Amino acid sequence: MTSPIKSQSIVLVEPSSGLGGCYTFAGHNEFEPLGLEYVAAYLQMNGYRTVVLRQGTASCEEIATQILRHQPAVLGMSVMTHAATSAAMISAVVKNANSSITIVAGGYHPSGDPEYARTQGIDYAVIGEGEETFRNLLDSIESSREPATVQGLRFLRDGAIVDTGPANRIGLLDAIPFPLRSSEILGNARMHGLMSPPPSLQRSVAVVLASRGCPHACTFCCSPSLWGRKVNYRSPENVLTEIDDLVQRFHTNALFFSDLTFNVSNSRVQELCKHLSSYKKMPRWYSMCTTTGLEAKTLELMSVAGCSKIGFGIESLSQETLHNIGKRKIFHEGELNTTLAACDSLGILTKGYLIIGYPWESALSLEQFKEAVLCLPIDEIRISFFTPFPGSEAFKQFEASFVTRDWSKFNAIRDLVISNDNGLTDETLKAFRQEVFRIFYGSPTYQRRVQCKIQRHPELRPAFDEFFAFLKSGGVLP
Repeated sequence: MTSPIKSQSIVLVEPSSGLGGCYTFAGHNEFEPLGLEYVAAYLQMNGYRTVVLRQGTASCEEIATQILRHQPAVLGMSVMTHAATSAAMISAVVKNANSSITIVAGGYHPSGDPEYARTQGIDYAVIGEGEETFRNLLDSIESSREPATVQGLRFLRDGAIVDTGPANRIGLLDAIPFPLRSSEILGNARMHGLMSPPPSLQRSVAVVLASRGCPHACTFCCSPSLWGRKVNYRSPENVLTEIDDLVQRFHTNALFFSDLTFNVSNSRVQELCKHLSSYKKMPRWYSMCTTTGLEAKTLELMSVAGCSKIGFGIESLSQETLHNIGKRKIFHEGELNTTLAACDSLGILTKGYLIIGYPWESALSLEQFKEAVLCLPIDEIRISFFTPFPGSEAFKQFEASFVTRDWSKFNAIRDLVISNDNGLTDETLKAFRQEVFRIFYGSPTYQRRVQCKIQRHPELRPAFDEFFAFLKSGGVLP
């Protein structure tokens, strides 16, 4: 006999907080909800019917109406910190309409914030990787088994939070089915900013994970609360099979490898790239790397395998700040320009991720930052605000200095959430960021370097043309 939950649907939703579209000069990528798609596929493999929805620009009431149309037994949400308030509002609306629906929240915020289990309307918080824990929770509900026996959960009982302890990491990633994707979601995905192919030529942009986890200890990063510090890998064969499926079914021509640090192991990257380069229909792709230990051979193989862009988590050009945020072991200033030059020679686009708004920052250090950035031989920069997320070491360190606990402001782009010891205001830092963008992209040095790169690699011209049009639309370039 079909079980009650398996005879109904499991609706999985990605809440948002209005952060859609290109809201910064650096551009904003719009990706598929990969975590939910993985959970959906895993649940379907185990006999549960699943539906994946995105809130996008819909109101909480509108997405709740969409959820209720499916008459779900369970609602699951993958919650980033900036969307935590929206997730709570959606839960309240859904529960008010049908109190029998079980609501489960997972992802970075519930994993990093133990108190999120107290949120009204949310029955369970999944901590860490979601596939097995969510399935085990549903199985326990099906069999009327005590949920406290399921590892990886937090939930409220008699006013106290029950924490069932961490679940084991999924070791054999090849055994997890490929994400449950849809043409609609992939068709609306884009990598904005500077990318080859440019946004207007991208088709069915997909996200692929070759590994889960990161071994580094950046204090502002909340990934340890979800993944721990161990890195687990998929086999190159499994990754290539997924990419072939994306190309054959969705005609995907652009990928983002969302590994937290793609080049943790040069040998594994090289092995993967050898497999990818053998595939004649390989889409162009973007990945995130560290400059430390990124071997020239690895870069060459990445280029041959279709890598068109690399993002580097530079964060700061001050050795003192790098020490303060725990990056002293994975960033060396002398390696940066060498790596950027190697990328340039191979025709790989480069992007630098930078942070301002540190609590110890001063007007003098900002000027030093600006001077250093202008000397970076890099194609694109993104400047975020220092934002300690729940689950990070910095959250514990600076929690007393927060000027707000409105989670929607913990987005690292639009709002500052921590007070500055040297009196730098929100307005000062936002104006400074805009000034850096204008000076950096408008400098003759940058323009000459880009033109030289286009001459050597003419296939990049459409990417730069579209990027410059984007910068002009934002008032960065005249």
